[in-house]
Amino acid sequence: MYIDKEKAKRNKWRIKESTLLAIAAFGGSVGAYLGMKIFRHKTKHTKFKYGIPIIMLIQLLVLLYWNNKIYK
Repeated sequence: MYIDKEKAKRNKWRIKESTLLAIAAFGGSVGAYLGMKIFRHKTKHTKFKYGIPIIMLIQLLVLLYWNNKIYK
């Protein structure tokens, strides 16, 4: 998020939104969420405003499910 924010400020080549979302989906959701809040980046975009928390919730549910299966 920081790199994309800095590039946006300088009107340079940007990181694709799909790439940022893919990083979040493959385990970087907490970092993406923190980056959004700390750097105030992509906070008004619906995909990110609601998508990142949904990805975090899905990852948490999967983690809890796997954890429950392992320790049963």
